[in-house]
Amino acid sequence: GRAPPGWRWGGASWTHRTRPRRSARSSGVSPFAPELLPPGGPGALHAGRFPRRRAVGRQPTPGSPLRQDGFVTTAAPPPAPSPPPLPPLGTTPVRAVLLDADGVLQLIGTPWYQALSDGGGEPFAKALLSGEGDALAGRESLRDLLDRLIVELGLAGNADELMDLWRRATPDPLAWELVRELRASGYLTVLATNQQRERREWMRTALGYDGLCDIDAYSCLLGVAKPDPDYFRAVLTMARVDADEALFVDDSAENIAAASALGLRTLHHPSDSGGRVLRRELIEALSA
Repeated sequence: GRAPPGWRWGGASWTHRTRPRRSARSSGVSPFAPELLPPGGPGALHAGRFPRRRAVGRQPTPGSPLRQDGFVTTAAPPPAPSPPPLPPLGTTPVRAVLLDADGVLQLIGTPWYQALSDGGGEPFAKALLSGEGDALAGRESLRDLLDRLIVELGLAGNADELMDLWRRATPDPLAWELVRELRASGYLTVLATNQQRERREWMRTALGYDGLCDIDAYSCLLGVAKPDPDYFRAVLTMARVDADEALFVDDSAENIAAASALGLRTLHHPSDSGGRVLRRELIEALSA
């Protein structure tokens, strides 16, 4: 007959079949050793009840705020200090500040002699710097000067290509802001710059120089250029100040020496060193 449920004939005797024991995983028992289980038992593995860990090496100090997750919060860095103010008018003998353009109020990048040499060759650079007096004084146009040098030196380029060299300048926003601060503090500001008529027009239209300073003293309008002493005399007359009441800022040592010989206060500014340096220099010069 049929064997009873759970029993089987082994050939000599009857044995009872038992169900295999379930594994720890199938029974819901943690497969980890008891000493490795988190507080709360095996259920904490799936219930998200692991204890939060504090960041290593960031122990809270007395008074430091501690977040709920155990991390220490850090305060934002303090804001940068405001730049020191300019000495107000009346606290210094200076009444007018005369500012050069190239290298002071605007950045030219490549040094001028190197830029001229790169554009037309070194003979061109030497010939132009030695023969541009009439163009800077407004008695000759820059284009006529370039056309003449192209013929004299046998250059392959043309005047239009060379004119691009005079359209390379970027206003320094920090320096321009400093000019506005000078005016707000009561100082008379003068744009004291050597420029040909074409470059003056480009600076006015493309760079927006009109209205930056109280007085525009372009050499091509005055009929004389730095370092001629007559240029500084003309500027002092326009500003209605005496020489010791004027501070002249320029990146040319030759121009600085000429102004100083007439009794002007001077500030030799490193070319293209920027508005932050200019601010520090002006504060020192006005406070002296």
